[in-house]
Amino acid sequence: MLKRLAIIFVGMLLLNGCSMFGGSDNIEPPAPLVEFKSTLHVAADWFEDTGKGTGKYFLKLNPYIENDMIFVVDDEGRVSAYSLEKGKRLWSKKYKLPVTGGLNGGEGLLVFGSGNGEVVAVSQDDGKEIWRTTVSSEVMSVAPIALDVVVVRTNDGKVYGLNTDSGSLRWQAGRKTPALSLRGKSVPLITHGAAIVGFDNGKLAAISLSQGNVVWEASVALPSGRSELDRMVDIDGLFEEWDGVIYVATYQGKLAAINLQNGSVIWSRDMSSFTGLTVDGNNLYLTDEFSTVWAIDRNSGATLWKQPALRMRMITAPAVIDRYVVVADYEGYLHWMDKYEGSFVARVQSDNEGVLATPLVRDEHVIMLGKTGELTSWKVWK
Repeated sequence: MLKRLAIIFVGMLLLNGCSMFGGSDNIEPPAPLVEFKSTLHVAADWFEDTGKGTGKYFLKLNPYIENDMIFVVDDEGRVSAYSLEKGKRLWSKKYKLPVTGGLNGGEGLLVFGSGNGEVVAVSQDDGKEIWRTTVSSEVMSVAPIALDVVVVRTNDGKVYGLNTDSGSLRWQAGRKTPALSLRGKSVPLITHGAAIVGFDNGKLAAISLSQGNVVWEASVALPSGRSELDRMVDIDGLFEEWDGVIYVATYQGKLAAINLQNGSVIWSRDMSSFTGLTVDGNNLYLTDEFSTVWAIDRNSGATLWKQPALRMRMITAPAVIDRYVVVADYEGYLHWMDKYEGSFVARVQSDNEGVLATPLVRDEHVIMLGKTGELTSWKVWK
């Protein structure tokens, strides 16, 4: 219980802009960096200052990449576009909004949301506002656009399907939010004409993009325990679909493989994660609540290896590039591991205020957005 409280306290400290690990004897300190011999040459290809970053709040404002362009939004509503190859700024617009959710895009648009419940769509070409609409509460996440629909999650548990041409409401769904939940909402997964949405009650639902009806609902984890804290089973992290199977993890609950067609559980095992996972071939890679990195056979759920040396360093969900797994931590370090063994092969640092957004991989680039808004492209140099 003490360790679980540590995670909650860290989130509260981040929300209040306090020191990350100071001020409470109940919080386990982060593990010191281990020494190892680097066998991989990783260096920055370019870096740019994109604005205010995430500010003092615990916001995962992920960059969005499309057509060799990187799009970024900061917590004050500045939206900017950069070239993937050189990092050159192409345009920048400021909307003076307290941004809390996004960025995502598709079909020529970029979409983000605010703490005021506003959803804003701008053009990928120049950042010009296309439309703006208001939903019921603080916007926590925005899904990639598909089939002329943008799916938005709000802090009150609702899910909105908005028309991409005007922002008008196409449909609304949702589930009641428990009395206590982690800060943040997972980004809906858009696949096969449906939005796969994870809720704070441990349920996963497939919602039709065109109609908004629930196609199926699966219980990934069931709340248990006497206190509201014990009963938290939020689906807050990244989850993915691979070969008709959805791989998803909950906080204080389960890691599970779910059949995309009908929502049946193929396999599950005890696991706790609020950052999520990525899938690569026959394996999935996951960061658990204590910042241990796991490699797991996606067909059976069996453990292949685990790397516990980053314990309590508040690392992101993993990204995979070639034969390497990459995570970032609260001090801005990127840790590179061999994806077959879990051993460290390289470590680099840029934004020393830390990283919340999962690194993005495109071609030979690993894109990292730090808390202060520093955007960096890292490459393996041979």
